[in-house]
Amino acid sequence: MTGYVDKYPITMYLSFSGSNVTGWYYYDKYKAKMTFTGSYSGSSLDLYCEGGDAFYGTFVNGAYSGHFSGNNGNEMNFNVSQ
Repeated sequence: MTGYVDKYPITMYLSFSGSNVTGWYYYDKYKAKMTFTGSYSGSSLDLYCEGGDAFYGTFVNGAYSGHFSGNNGNEMNFNVSQ
């Protein structure tokens, strides 16, 4: 999946196993993968990343969007899709 956190291009990979989610994302500029784990219920998908970043949002029809909370206190919108 590709998209943006605020204006920053990212690539994200999600792997679903029931309500559990694992995967990774990186900022396209740096390509340093950060892994995450999370949970999926209905359309709600929350991901918790190594280092303290988190994604809170909805996953509908192959698109994931919502709110990103950085470990440095930055809060931004995000959206990615297939």
